[in-house]
Amino acid sequence: MWTERAWLGLPVLLAILTFGTESHADRRRVRLGVQPLYTLAFVDRRDPSGGGVGADVAYSLTDALSLRASGFVGWHDAPGLQSFSTGGTISSFGAFAGLTYALDVVRIVPSFDLGLGVLGLRGDARFSSAPALLPSVNALALELGFGFDWLVTHRWSVGAVVRYHALLTELQRAPGFLYAGPRVSLTLP
Repeated sequence: MWTERAWLGLPVLLAILTFGTESHADRRRVRLGVQPLYTLAFVDRRDPSGGGVGADVAYSLTDALSLRASGFVGWHDAPGLQSFSTGGTISSFGAFAGLTYALDVVRIVPSFDLGLGVLGLRGDARFSSAPALLPSVNALALELGFGFDWLVTHRWSVGAVVRYHALLTELQRAPGFLYAGPRVSLTLP
């Protein structure tokens, strides 16, 4: 009877040994990450999308909580509407500081981001809310994000991140911004 129970517990023991061998977020560690991005600006009904690149650095305070700084740049094509024959392009940039909470249980580590920073939009695109060219937008923004990382080794991880930015001081002109993309991270001792 005991041997039957031991055989039933063997898969659980193997799973713990396989997935629980490495810890991702140790105290006093620095994690550097870089990601190519798909970007989406919520300006008018065209919602110009494009691409960009982002980077972040995080310093682990505890096994689960990290201080984080992130930044990105992006470029967007704004196709013309029926009433406007020409579209245009805009560029975006942002810098944020905040906290990351990671659920560090197994080799796949989900995380949640909260930050505050500055987001800007520039360009020559014409928008329906303003018949003239898009005026420059510099706004204080709140950042909410979700990501996950798969630990390849104790130092290297790959994953993905999605972050939404609510422009707190320019809600009428540009209410939000979103980016998503894969991420590669290096953890330094």
